[in-house]
Amino acid sequence: MKLAPLFIILFGAVGCSSLQVYQRNCVLTADLLCSPPRAGMIKLSEPLDREKPVGAIDPAGWSLAGDYIVGSIDNWLMARSMADGAIRWWYKLDTPLSAPVHVHDGKVYAGLRSGELLKLDFATGKTLWKVSLGRFFDRRVVVSNGLLFVFTVDQRLYAIENGTGKVKWIYDAGSSPGLMVRGGATPLVHKGYVYIGTSEGQVHSVRIDSGQLVWRHTPDFGWARFYDVIGELVMDNGRLIVARNDGTIIALTLEEGREAWRASLPNTTASSWRSGILFIGCINGQLFALDSKTGKEIWVTELGQSISGIVAGQKQLYVVGGSGRLSAVAPESGRLIWVDNPGGILSSHPIYHDKKIYFSSGLKVLYGYSI
Repeated sequence: MKLAPLFIILFGAVGCSSLQVYQRNCVLTADLLCSPPRAGMIKLSEPLDREKPVGAIDPAGWSLAGDYIVGSIDNWLMARSMADGAIRWWYKLDTPLSAPVHVHDGKVYAGLRSGELLKLDFATGKTLWKVSLGRFFDRRVVVSNGLLFVFTVDQRLYAIENGTGKVKWIYDAGSSPGLMVRGGATPLVHKGYVYIGTSEGQVHSVRIDSGQLVWRHTPDFGWARFYDVIGELVMDNGRLIVARNDGTIIALTLEEGREAWRASLPNTTASSWRSGILFIGCINGQLFALDSKTGKEIWVTELGQSISGIVAGQKQLYVVGGSGRLSAVAPESGRLIWVDNPGGILSSHPIYHDKKIYFSSGLKVLYGYSI
């Protein structure tokens, strides 16, 4: 069946209101749809908020460490209290952050646009070590088995000793011949192997102890501008589930990288997983829920804007749109619960604190919502 466009009519009154959704050529009425449960706004840079530069993007966003958030403003990395705004420490950066800061076991890992990786002590902000990787990375660092795993934009996977910063091995997945899309998949570590997805749509299985290739899966190619592996690499039911930008969704066996199932969707831009359901966002605004065991469609809904990020919460899906609109969707049915347009381009890496979820904008503003 051809899917009809989705048109949303929101009324400005605070509280619950009526919403008409035109979907699958039907008219649905959600009389109990309520206003977004906003729970405060934190402006981290008053000058930037006053200027409001058009199209400001903060790809790194903010990370949570206890009651502190860690991120950067004007090339200053800082730890800031969520309770009273007090700054625990500042650290001067030579270049901007290129990826979300990772905080683990009292340590801060920060990737810079210059290609440097820093390890800091969270208590003091002091440098523990730094290493130059040559090229920057825009995906989260993965900490496992005493190693850091970093996948750079020239498609090299680094295994770095956590204690010393010494590079143990480098696996070269092959340089990308063109541009890479934002939101590429973070490496996934599982039982002695690390899995990566490339801009060519390939999936590589690499041994943790040696950096040796175990298998490489190269799917059939149709026509598309980009084939990048995006969103989350998911391990479920003994299979690796992968989403590609060209709309190919596949489940691979761990031993040989053979396809267990495949689904074909419109061009995909984001993915997330929870409790056996794979949520896929598309550039045309469609949001799909697939059974991760079979790849079969459970439901599909339309949100009216390109999807740039999906966060699978305990009760709701939080869907970030390419134009900055935030939607809350019921994960079991795809029903739209609420919509908000806080302004600015939102990061797809939220933080949870005190029963609230916060999304940051490129204007260094945190928008909080009650969970």
